[in-house]
Amino acid sequence: MPHEYRFVPVSRDDYPMLRRWLAQPHMAGWWGLPEAEIALIDGDLGAGSCDMRIVWADRPFGFVQDYPVRTYGAPHYGHLPDEARALDMFLGDPAYLGAGHGAGFLKARAAALFAQGTPALAVDPDPENHRAVATFARAGFRPLGMKACEDGAPVLVMDMWPEGLDPGRTADEKDLI
Repeated sequence: MPHEYRFVPVSRDDYPMLRRWLAQPHMAGWWGLPEAEIALIDGDLGAGSCDMRIVWADRPFGFVQDYPVRTYGAPHYGHLPDEARALDMFLGDPAYLGAGHGAGFLKARAAALFAQGTPALAVDPDPENHRAVATFARAGFRPLGMKACEDGAPVLVMDMWPEGLDPGRTADEKDLI
């Protein structure tokens, strides 16, 4: 059953909820300790380039942020135009796991960003995070291949382009998949 999702800007009032979500067992290994992640969110809140949102269906259940791909010096996004945006997300409320909400809200967020003129989107999940990789694929992200991120760790780069605007894959990019 399709859901309508709302994306409400993060505020400091959301920090207790975000801490609870980040402490959930399903988050272990994929996101940092709650206090460290809250400090990162707090550092980006209101800084301008990172748009952080709480995702709602019938109640708040997830987090999504998007930012220009050049913001954090991410070499693995070098194939994208400067105006492209990278996304990070999680489902915090475990009651929403396994029901298609991750892919559903990613599709909705992507549609909104494309409607605002974003030329492309990208994500960089840990290749061992099979749930995240599958969610991104169901949302429409396509794997580009394994690359080293800004700290040298391997990530699976996946991208999404507006309908009809995908530049295709070069021979080198196809070899990475």
